[in-house]
Amino acid sequence: YRLPKEIVEKEINGIVSLGIDVKTDCRVGKDIPLEDLLKFDGVFLATGAHVERPLGIPGERIHGVVRGWEFLKQCNLGDCHPVGEEVLIVGGGNVAMDVARSVVRLGRRPKIIYRRTKDEMPALHEEIEEAAEEGVEFLFLLSPVGIHQEGKGKLRLECSQMKLKGVDESGRPNPIPVKGVHRFFDAHQIIIASGEVPDLSFLDKDFKRAGNGLWTNGWGQTSVPHVFAGGDMTHTLRTIAHAIASAKKAAIAMDCFLNGLDLSQSHSIPQSMREHLGLSGHKFEFVPELAKVEDLNRAY
Repeated sequence: YRLPKEIVEKEINGIVSLGIDVKTDCRVGKDIPLEDLLKFDGVFLATGAHVERPLGIPGERIHGVVRGWEFLKQCNLGDCHPVGEEVLIVGGGNVAMDVARSVVRLGRRPKIIYRRTKDEMPALHEEIEEAAEEGVEFLFLLSPVGIHQEGKGKLRLECSQMKLKGVDESGRPNPIPVKGVHRFFDAHQIIIASGEVPDLSFLDKDFKRAGNGLWTNGWGQTSVPHVFAGGDMTHTLRTIAHAIASAKKAAIAMDCFLNGLDLSQSHSIPQSMREHLGLSGHKFEFVPELAKVEDLNRAY
């Protein structure tokens, strides 16, 4: 629902028309060995973060329980999962918002279950507000502990009532169960959008990891010098702006690398594409200043 498909298609075609050879239906590690990919002089990896974290609770694989990414993929392919009248979504990130707002467009009024409060939701603030405006209901301080099959194609989600106490290892308020207090919610469908991590299974041990993602230096260079990476597989920020910026930065670095420059000498690497292509006429220098409303293209 974010962009008309014809606009996305136009953007893709504009890039491909530059002379890029695109190979689809080609999975590294299956259709092409990793070794063949690494024979290229420069490689950029941008496979995203599409592996859903399991909740680790009984019943999360029974019929009627769907993963958020799978649901969104099917919707985009025009073959959305059948959605009953009552839909529950587990999670508080942007994927959970995407799922909820897609369900709204299928004519349903979903409920989102989240284990912390609204203030701790990792989704973008405007996404949360717009979802609420569209009729999505939020239920906070609830953590799923089990999913049960009920009669007539219905499911029952069992949740522990939570409270916030102290902070966890990430510095966020720590949700802990209220002893003996459980709540139950019936639904025709439960969609789990509990967070995503990159799938790095196609990479060998030469590639250094950082947390759940792939390690890179400040220029997007991995521990394998001629391989670069960016986007969601390297950073937890996971916004479109960050993905585009990381790819542009890596493109500059790859060009410099292929021309024999030492990326450890970061002062010799251009800071912008205009500078790199010799279009700026001067070295990039960041001067912080307040942007005024009249400086903006408000028609955009």
